[in-house]
This record gives sequence, C-alpha cells and structure tokens, in this order.
Amino acid sequence: MPPKGKAITIYETLKKQIISGTPISEHGLTQGRIAEQFGISRNTAKKVLLMLQNDGLLNAENSKSATLYSYSLDEVLSLQDLRAVLEGYIVSNATLLITKKQLSEMEKILKKMDEHIENRRLMDYINCNEKFHAIIKQACNNPVALKMLEQLTNQLRKYGRKTILIPGRDRASLQEHHEILEALKAREPDLASEKMQLHIHNLRDTFKNNAELLM
Repeated sequence: MPPKGKAITIYETLKKQIISGTPISEHGLTQGRIAEQFGISRNTAKKVLLMLQNDGLLNAENSKSATLYSYSLDEVLSLQDLRAVLEGYIVSNATLLITKKQLSEMEKILKKMDEHIENRRLMDYINCNEKFHAIIKQACNNPVALKMLEQLTNQLRKYGRKTILIPGRDRASLQEHHEILEALKAREPDLASEKMQLHIHNLRDTFKNNAELLM
C-alpha cells in the first residue's frame, strides 16, 4: 500500500478510536508511537497526526506529538450552537428531497427507539439515533454543509452521547425525534428546521445544566 493510502487507513482507524472513546495512549500520540504501532515511517505518521489535528481531535504540542483535545464547557456549548444551525439547515434542505423509502426507514428506526427506551437499552437507542440522523444527511444535497457537520459531530460525540444518561432526557429526546419525523413527512422545511434546532438546543441545555457530571 502506498504511503498516502497507509496514512489515510491509519488516520481512519485512530479517528474511530478517538470518537468512540477507546483509550489511545495516556501519554498522547507521537510520530514515534504511531510509526512503531503501525509499522510505518515517521513521515507517514506525521501526516496521520496532521489529519487528526485538522479534524479538531488532537491538540498539537509540537511538530512530533499531540494529545487528545479536551474542550471547555464554553467551547462545547458554542459548538452545540453551531451544530444547531447546521443541523437545522441540513434537515430543511432534506425535507423536500427525502424519499418515501427513506421516511419509511426512519419510521422503522423510530419504532426501535421507542422499544429501546421502554426497555432501557440506551446504547441501542444511541445507535438508532445516529442512523435516524444519517438518513437526513443522505437526503441533503449540500456536501459542504455535510462536511462541516461531520467535523462538528466528531468533536462533540464524546460529550453529546452522555446526555442520554440524565433522568428524563431519554424520553424528551424520543419525543423530539417524533416531531422531527412528522415535520419531514409533512414536507415543511421551516418546521423541520425549527424542530431540529430545538432538539439540539435541548441537548445543549441538558449538557450545560449537568456539566459537572458530563465533562
């Protein structure tokens, strides 16, 4: 595999680990550790570090090492504000483009989400939640907005997932998803955007009000 291909493959592997919360290294990531772990050159390892830094997932200490980026509460809240605007735009864009097949799939996912909440299977609920939002993104025809949202959600994933553990947030989230789907089915872009932004703002407020537990 050429160096560029190796760099992208290793970047994607480490990116998934960081986003999922899998421990990487208590001492951070360095060119040397990456090179040794994956059997690549230090130059290729440097490219991997730069890609992860560009995603906002690592904080560069110098040209050869980096640590996982940790956001302050104010930064998390600001990122959630930006996410609300982007998600609102994307669902508005998707409302008139989403197919009946995609809406049907969302209904099936939402039914599973109902069941997961009822049976307290919160990780299964989170996975369905991501599939629900993924369909909306698939229906959006603005790749620039989608790329911006991908970077934001990657940066926020380890923070946003925890809010479902706050009492009452699970059922509130479920109701919000029902309202988003109803707006999509009604083909009302402004309403869909309003419901999506409310959903993200409620998540943001839950995080803010329980920051000591969730940071």
